[in-house]
Amino acid sequence: MDESAAADETAEAPPVISVDLRYIGFIESPRRLVALVIFEGQAIAVVKGDVVGEDIRIGKVTRQQVEVVLPDSSTRTFSLEGE
Repeated sequence: MDESAAADETAEAPPVISVDLRYIGFIESPRRLVALVIFEGQAIAVVKGDVVGEDIRIGKVTRQQVEVVLPDSSTRTFSLEGE
């Protein structure tokens, strides 16, 4: 094993970003789908592109899932509860 491989193994992993979100329902209109979520204990209605927390953005809304884009550009998907 060379030194660079050893250094890679000992490097710390980036911190895991926690998202306190629950997808509890949606409202559908002819123009868009609005997700009803509980984010950090507060019920809010969101659509694609909304910023809900510090650099946390709604990436996609479907009837089944809400995708959240995190500050590091990774995504998390939350399924509709009760399905």
